Amino acid sequence: MNCCIYRKYQNFKKAKNRKKLYKEIQVSYLKNGKIEVLRGPFKGMIYPDFISTGSALYPKLSGIYEKEIQHIFDNIMQKKYKYIYDIGCAEGYYAIGLKRAIPEAEVYAFDIDLYAQKLCQNMAKANNVEIYIEGECTSQRLEITNWGELSLIISDCEGAERDLFTEKTAKNLQNCELLIEVHDWLQYESSTLDKLIDIFKETHEYTLTYGIDDYEKVYRYTVEEFGILPLEEKFLIMAEHRRRLGEWLYFSPKNCERTLK
Repeated sequence: MNCCIYRKYQNFKKAKNRKKLYKEIQVSYLKNGKIEVLRGPFKGMIYPDFISTGSALYPKLSGIYEKEIQHIFDNIMQKKYKYIYDIGCAEGYYAIGLKRAIPEAEVYAFDIDLYAQKLCQNMAKANNVEIYIEGECTSQRLEITNWGELSLIISDCEGAERDLFTEKTAKNLQNCELLIEVHDWLQYESSTLDKLIDIFKETHEYTLTYGIDDYEKVYRYTVEEFGILPLEEKFLIMAEHRRRLGEWLYFSPKNCERTLK
């Protein structure tokens, strides 16, 4: 069945009516003339345009983007944080969404892509929030930051997590929760997943979450605005286009008091 969908998808990618499909589905996300996220942890967040960078747009607008880890965000959004770092922020889906949910936190969004930084600025403005948008986040930055109270670091930096988090940085992150997307599929000589677990083993507990295949999502996720579409068209819109299935490590500090709202 999955192979059948894939063949149809390959044909549909070449179809002239792909742009027509996008135009038709875009109507579902317009609320009072604004583009809104329809569901999920960031329901109601505004997109200034039908543009994302580095990842798929429509799963975000439908509230199913990285749904595998939404239970983690449900937990995160019940807490208070001093700082929130979003490393690899793209257009700001997580950075802006968390600032809206936890307005008292100081949110820093990092991305080495200038275009992503501009999109993030536009999204912050569209949602009337103020965050700090910067370029590269280095290990040194993590080492010298005075985290103080409970803070949160989200990392999706396409393999750079392997060098960003070290034993030295881990010592300074004892009051931080971390949600790290692991990119072992980049085929390093040794496992980044194992390295990160080892680095934080003395200070943090962890849970591991595995990604779900794009083909499976077509069957598993029910999305109202996609209800009448053929399977191959649902796949085209719902796919997050990952080269391999993702893995996320969620680290919580062993000795830091978790502050609830």
